Amino acid sequence: MTEITIKCTDGSDPECKGAWVVDIGLDELTQDQVDTIEEEGGQVTIELTQEQFHANDLSEGEIQRSPDDSRILYEIDVENTCSFCGGN
Repeated sequence: MTEITIKCTDGSDPECKGAWVVDIGLDELTQDQVDTIEEEGGQVTIELTQEQFHANDLSEGEIQRSPDDSRILYEIDVENTCSFCGGN
């Protein structure tokens, strides 16, 4: 599985920022795809190759296809609220 580092904001203190490592549950991503996910804070739609689609055993219900069926799109939605400042 692919681990990414997400910048996050503390839910109790918006001025407190940090980062955490998250397993996004996908294998065989390119470094460009990982960089895009990290840059977008874990909230982005990425394009997958046919090989990535099959390697990750994804179902048609987990993806979107472009209108001409030439692109496979997968939505990444990682929680970006963390609690580094100790607020409860």
